[in-house]
Amino acid sequence: MSSASSNTATGNRGLDMATSSEAALTADKVPITVTEAAAAELQRSMEAQGKSDMALRIAVLPGGCAGMQYGLSLDSEEQPGDEEFESGGIRLVVGRQDLPFIAGMQVDYVQSVNGSGFKVENPNANESCGCGSSFSC
Repeated sequence: MSSASSNTATGNRGLDMATSSEAALTADKVPITVTEAAAAELQRSMEAQGKSDMALRIAVLPGGCAGMQYGLSLDSEEQPGDEEFESGGIRLVVGRQDLPFIAGMQVDYVQSVNGSGFKVENPNANESCGCGSSFSC
């Protein structure tokens, strides 16, 4: 495993990060940033699917080599314990329990000769697996 803050991931939850969640919620700011490129791609995707009223749900799930990985999906239903934010004109939904792991993260959309996709920069990730698909805090 290598040190990194850029990846796509999911995993175990730790109680020691509760302070980050509380700070993210009380700071009167959006704890997640969606770049212009990511917002444009999400809007295109939602419009193509006829789902322009959806939110981007960001979740942290157990899995991957490093223990946690991100789940990104379009969702129309709020769940108990969800926090809702907006960034780049995109409505974001995050379970309160996931906030400590993703507060301060940025979602971008990148294109390269190897393909295109969403890229996550997470300042809370202190390790990621070699392929960059999972992380740990």
